[in-house]
Amino acid sequence: MSYSRQISHLRLPERYSSTSCCLNSSVYLRGFLRCFGSVIMSAPLCIYYRLYDLKKSVQLIVTYPVANSVKDGKNYGVPYDSNTVIACYRTDYLDQAGYTIDDLTDITWDRFIEIGKDVLDKTGMPMLTNVQGEPDLLNMILQSAGISVFDEEGKISLVNNDGLKEAMNVYMDLINAGILQEQTDWSGYQGSINNCTVVGTINGSWICATITSTDQAEQEGNWAVTNMPKLNDYPGATNYSAQGGSTWAISSSSKNYDLAVDFFKTTWAGSTEFYDNILSQLGAIATYLPAADSDAYNQVSDYFGGEAIYSKIVSYGSNIPTINKGIYWSEEKEALGTALTNVLNGSSDLDSAIEEAQATIEFNIGQ
Repeated sequence: MSYSRQISHLRLPERYSSTSCCLNSSVYLRGFLRCFGSVIMSAPLCIYYRLYDLKKSVQLIVTYPVANSVKDGKNYGVPYDSNTVIACYRTDYLDQAGYTIDDLTDITWDRFIEIGKDVLDKTGMPMLTNVQGEPDLLNMILQSAGISVFDEEGKISLVNNDGLKEAMNVYMDLINAGILQEQTDWSGYQGSINNCTVVGTINGSWICATITSTDQAEQEGNWAVTNMPKLNDYPGATNYSAQGGSTWAISSSSKNYDLAVDFFKTTWAGSTEFYDNILSQLGAIATYLPAADSDAYNQVSDYFGGEAIYSKIVSYGSNIPTINKGIYWSEEKEALGTALTNVLNGSSDLDSAIEEAQATIEFNIGQ
């Protein structure tokens, strides 16, 4: 059971046992709000209800996931788990090629490709791994530069999107250089990390659980965490992004709405002790910024070279650009994955693949 599901089944303290709280993907919550916003603000039996009293508390939470639960300036949810992107690398492989984790910190994708080619030449190891046909890494690159594939009205915007083309070119350069190894499925992706066939991976911070799940003792102490490469000279590009994440909200049918709000304010958006507990018990990393200063988040990880990786991850979260992810996230993901595959296998050029992806999404969503 994932920690998202584990947390959704946590037993509440008795004083909060009569509250009604809902847990959902941050992106899906955004879609619900857009489609049913007028119902939410008027009907007594709607699923989500505005958290009037959380305005001050939300300011203590990293900004980018909060945007997924806001409609017309009103917030309807509280993000709880970090989907902050991290880059994880095997330091022993880097050392063989003459590099350290510092050489991969605060760099551009162009520099990453230079290093990746050198590491591949000296060790035979590709730098990264990804699931074939899945545009997750592409979407991480896009958000790191503040690039959205939806316009302000929520309509898909792939054609003539220069940032998208630049990000797709980076992905194809990684493949063509042999430094990004694509796997057939998620099991293959996990296996490439645990079975020492790649140097590292870039993904949401929850990937730490996969890295530490191996029974190969020689890997302990040979991993390090840093930020991801940025999109070269693209305006607004950063070394920070997001992948995944969930958000809590309160049911308007709750018989004790005020008590539920109090629970949110004092727990999900107010308790470093709570986040300390779910970090140690479930490996869940907070979006609540003050948690980074707690003792639990500053404990070192022997697996990651004796570094306090959790406080580092929380600090990354405050630098992630906020973008409009729209409500058709699944359709966008599928179409971009197909576009990447078609370009890489030579069945389409980049411009044609993007045009086809846009047409496919518009047809599927009726735009």
